[in-house]
Amino acid sequence: MYKYLVKRLIYMVLMLVAVAVAIFIIMQLPPGNYFTTMTNALKAQGINVQDAQVDRLNSLYGLDRPLHIQFFLWISGFFRGNFGHSFAHNRPAIEIIAPAVRVSLLINSIVLVVSTAFVYLIGYFTAVHKNTVIDYTASFIGIVGSSVPSFVTALIALWIAFLITGQSFAGLYSREFLLAPMSWEKFIDGAKHLIIPVTVITFTGLAGFKGLRANFLDEINKPYVTTARAKGLSENKLLVKYPYRMSLIPQMGSIGAILPAIISGDAITGIVLNIPSLGPLLLNALKIQDIYLAGTILLIQCAMTIIGVLISDIALTLIDPRIRLEN
Repeated sequence: MYKYLVKRLIYMVLMLVAVAVAIFIIMQLPPGNYFTTMTNALKAQGINVQDAQVDRLNSLYGLDRPLHIQFFLWISGFFRGNFGHSFAHNRPAIEIIAPAVRVSLLINSIVLVVSTAFVYLIGYFTAVHKNTVIDYTASFIGIVGSSVPSFVTALIALWIAFLITGQSFAGLYSREFLLAPMSWEKFIDGAKHLIIPVTVITFTGLAGFKGLRANFLDEINKPYVTTARAKGLSENKLLVKYPYRMSLIPQMGSIGAILPAIISGDAITGIVLNIPSLGPLLLNALKIQDIYLAGTILLIQCAMTIIGVLISDIALTLIDPRIRLEN
């Protein structure tokens, strides 16, 4: 296991370097840069911008240098905690990303716990109660959640909450608490505003139980379950200890996709609900070609994916002792 982990860590570093190169190249593919985009927008509004001013800004931020020099300056700054400069906010990119990461971590960590619990429980009960009202109801809700676009679900949730309470739950806090220091009242208000995004994101991903249900039903019909049942094991203990445990193995492979979702979440839902999370920040940075801000966010997401794959492999060995990574 030790040799395997060391080898995987080396591969992770090499993969991150390759991903960083790919991200930087892709970010440079659109014509122009942030300053030329803003200049064209101002000229379209009839505002005169001198080319000398644009050239001075490009020189100031090194955008007139060769691409390999720009990449080296960007990637070398990571070791000093410098993730580049956000042109749109005129601040270091990390100062813009950090608050959004905290919000995304808070929301999507809650979503991860709630949705995982729902998926595992619903997957178990729908398999045990196959072709019953419980099974059909859960399947219908799951299909609706995955079929309806998340922004539509968010708008409907806002409308229902407004009808019930007469208040708008868009944003992270109510208007009177936006600039107020943290207090118990502000904490309660923020908790109320978290209910809708957590519910919406959980609802849209609820159909994930169907994969677990299918795996569980497949394991229940295998001979080793019949043998264990014949030895007199109680039904609940038998199902949880053997077939349900084995049905979780394919689910472990999805951890690599779960971790980046913890920090990025659903960008469209964040935009509709006016939540200052990482998804809307990335979308806006891509639109205005704020390359260092967008590139850093994408690199963080890729790093989380690579770490998630490693955690997935380790989790598989813990849940299934038949797997021997040393071999």
